[in-house]
Amino acid sequence: MTNRRNIDERIAEEASTWLLRTQDGPLSRDQQRELDKWLSLSDTHASVYASLQETWDMMALVELGQEHAANRDGLRSLFEPFRPVYQRIMVSLKSAKITGVVAAGLVLFVMVFVNFEFQPNTDNAPSDVAFAQRYETLPGIQETATLQDGSAITLNTDTKITTQLTPTEREVDLVKGEAYFKVVHNPDRPFVVTAGEYKVTVLGTEFSVQKNSKGVEVKVSSGRVSVETRDTNTSDTVVLVGGDTISGFSEGRLGQVEKLDPIAAFAWREGLIVFDNTPLRAVISELNRYQKRQILMRCESATEETISGVFRVDSLEETIDTVITSASLVAGFTSDSSMVLLCKP
Repeated sequence: MTNRRNIDERIAEEASTWLLRTQDGPLSRDQQRELDKWLSLSDTHASVYASLQETWDMMALVELGQEHAANRDGLRSLFEPFRPVYQRIMVSLKSAKITGVVAAGLVLFVMVFVNFEFQPNTDNAPSDVAFAQRYETLPGIQETATLQDGSAITLNTDTKITTQLTPTEREVDLVKGEAYFKVVHNPDRPFVVTAGEYKVTVLGTEFSVQKNSKGVEVKVSSGRVSVETRDTNTSDTVVLVGGDTISGFSEGRLGQVEKLDPIAAFAWREGLIVFDNTPLRAVISELNRYQKRQILMRCESATEETISGVFRVDSLEETIDTVITSASLVAGFTSDSSMVLLCKP
């Protein structure tokens, strides 16, 4: 029987080798294709690589924290637990080229770093300490992060956020993707989510924010939130309650408040995708959020077809097969492995 620990360490070493390659500059097209192929081999490959990326980013925060510690009392204590790991890795990287030995060393230190759950002691922490972090998921991966204040954020597929918690406010920037927020109530410390041109302010509630090419979409599960544009020249602000949803468009204009189906709206938190008479083009767009291999629609006569059903995120191949059959399409592939849906001859 193959030892699971050996498998994990082998995957971690391969992931670290890829990560180190990306630090030398942009990958070539062939290298990027090879990396995408490696990531698609299993969810373990993707999740380990994402963890190493997050750790690498945290090391950058450590370096930033050390540079500015003298200017902010107490900031050094925030990054102090990570400094030994950071210094040892950087010494290894500066003293050798990218080899299997260096990659293995990075795995050793990073595995320690990844498995070290940093829980700041807020009872003894200085009152002016700011907690900053970045979280990111790859396509098809969902993760939940618990902030220092106890609030929980669940990241959907291909999502990136940055957080900053200070004694007076809690800020989250949704860089891309979709996230569900379960916020700990604290009226003296507002919780604000920014997404593009929009700002969502809450006190204690559960809601989601999705950022896409068209703008943002806010869905409230319970409680109350205010949604407003970040443009100080406008006063477009709407208050949402549980069961409400609203879209904000890329030009900074809010749409109408509508009622949502909570089961369908938040099904992704259970690893599900729900379609209810959903137009085929919207179905394809949603499925593309969950995988690197993109699906291209090349059958105009089928765009009016609708799809209904509940599908699992971890069974996308079956979902795609169902869509192809339901819409009477055939599948082809491009040179970069994208799937093309064509009309049946």
